[in-house]
Formats: sequence, C-alpha cells, structure tokens
Amino acid sequence: MVPLIIGLCFYIRFFTKDEKATRGKLYVCCILLIISFSCLAIWNICYFQYLYKYDVVYAGADVIGYVTSTKKAFMVWFLFVVLIINFSYAYFMCVASAYSKAIDGGEPEQLEMPGVGMPSF
Repeated sequence: MVPLIIGLCFYIRFFTKDEKATRGKLYVCCILLIISFSCLAIWNICYFQYLYKYDVVYAGADVIGYVTSTKKAFMVWFLFVVLIINFSYAYFMCVASAYSKAIDGGEPEQLEMPGVGMPSF
C-alpha cells in the first residue's frame, strides 16, 4: 500500500496548491493507485486460493457484524470491485492528462483526414 500512500500525498498536494508540477503528478497518482489495488488483488487471490484452508470467508467487524460467503464468491466480488476501481482511475488518468494539457496551454490535438484540405477563400 506504499504506492497508494505516495499517490495520496500527490493528490493532497494538488488540492492545496494547483500549479504545473502538482497537475502533472495527478496522472502519476492514478497510476500508483492502480498499481496498489492490482497488487492487493493479486495478494488476495494467492492468499485465499493457496493459504486459506477454510471454505467460508468472514468479512466485517465486531461492531457492525460479519458477512459470510464462500471463498469463490468472495474472490469474484473482490476482483469485480478492484476492476471497477482500476477502470475508474484509468478514466481519471485520461481526465487528469487532458486537464493538465488544457490548463498548461498545450496544443490541442488536430484530427487530420487524408485528402480533405481546408478550403481557401
């Protein structure tokens, strides 16, 4: 979870001071978050598949209670949630990149079509 904490620091720094350097780190923040959640998913798959010997998984806490599910169901739902988070932050990477280019005055990308030119007057 170290990349997630580093990405969180970049994210907080952007909201405290919006400048060119912090805008560029938003993209890196999203990459670090995707890496952290992907590593967590890989760890959970390996742990519940090879090391966890029981058929039932208990998720929750003493105060709010526990929810029971099978190992397979728990892994499927966990992977589904991780995929949703990863795809969401992949989209936010594109938004952060476009925002950084727009604010920093980058050139907008032009669509070039072969054989079609600008009319001359």
